[in-house]
Order: sequence, then structure tokens, then C-alpha cells
Amino acid sequence: MESARREEVGFIRLSMGKRGAGRAVVRPLSITVERFEVFRCRSQVTWIRPPTSILEMAGLICLWQYGERARAYPGFHLSADQPGCDQLLALLVTLAKTRTPQIANVALDPVTPAVLAIPSERDTAVNAYRHWELIVDPRFPPERLHFAVIRDRVRTELSPVQVESIAGGVQDIRERRGDYAIGEEDDHQLWFWWQDGA
Repeated sequence: MESARREEVGFIRLSMGKRGAGRAVVRPLSITVERFEVFRCRSQVTWIRPPTSILEMAGLICLWQYGERARAYPGFHLSADQPGCDQLLALLVTLAKTRTPQIANVALDPVTPAVLAIPSERDTAVNAYRHWELIVDPRFPPERLHFAVIRDRVRTELSPVQVESIAGGVQDIRERRGDYAIGEEDDHQLWFWWQDGA
């Protein structure tokens, strides 16, 4: 990716005005051509794919790990409400079709007791994250699903096959199913959880 060509492009990015008022602003930004980003501002989402493609919708998306005591639930845990599932599915469907390396950055929401109610682990300490970076490369082997934590960011390297697996899990969340994980290694599993009232 370091050798990827860079160029100046202009696109629309949703920014928050005073007291949370949404406002679209056109700004020229320097980005990697092989790049796909999601910017979320509170309840608003701007989906950007060079040169310009925008999707705005509300949604709640959470990603977390449990502390050492909860070894029954290793790995990482994903939960989203219905609008959050819709926006994730739109992103994942596109990433699954990629023929070149892509990066997606998803801003995450705080993990609340209501979110943790479904796994029934509300009394267990959790590590919650603010950003989820998806690195998708068709050259990865099909089973590639690898997680790394960098401060408040979770970086996930995955093949298009695993993107489709995550999309299937998100679709299950949307239909209020889950309580299962994908991934062969405990530390690199991803669990799927629906939300009450989602």
C-alpha cells in the first residue's frame, strides 16, 4: 500500500456545525487512490469512495472485547442497530467485490449496558474502541481474518471471502440473530450480537 499512487481529489465530507447541526462542505483532500473511507459524525454518516460517492444515514455500531475473566467470549464483538447494519452492509458489499487493496475506516459508538444486555456479560469489564479499520486485499488467503489493537483503533486484515462472512453476520444482526463467531483462532474471532428494539 505504501507504493500506492497519490493524487489530489475533491469530495464532500459531512461536518458537524455548532451544537450538532449537520453541514456538507466541499474540501480538496490528498488521499491514496486505493482508499475507501467512512466518516461518521455522531448520528450522521458520509460514505466516501474516490472520486465521489456519498451515503448518509443514522446508525449505532459498537465493537468491543471482554476482559480476561470472560474467556467464554474471546475475540471481538460487533453489535449494531438496524440503520447501523444497513450502512455496514452497503460498505461490505462493495468491499467484497474489490479487485484492488482497499481500506475502510468506520467510527464506532460507545458500548452501553443496553448493548451488553444481549450477551449477558454486563458485569464484565470491556475494552471498547472508537475506530474500526478494515484492510481488504484480494491477495490475502481466503481464511485471513486478523485483528490488532492500536490504542482506540481496531485494525482488521481480511480477505474478500471474510468480508462476505462479516456481511452475513451483519445481516443476521439486522434480523435479530447472532450469538456466534467467525474466525479460526480465539483471539481473532468476531462475534455478532443484535440489539433490543433494533
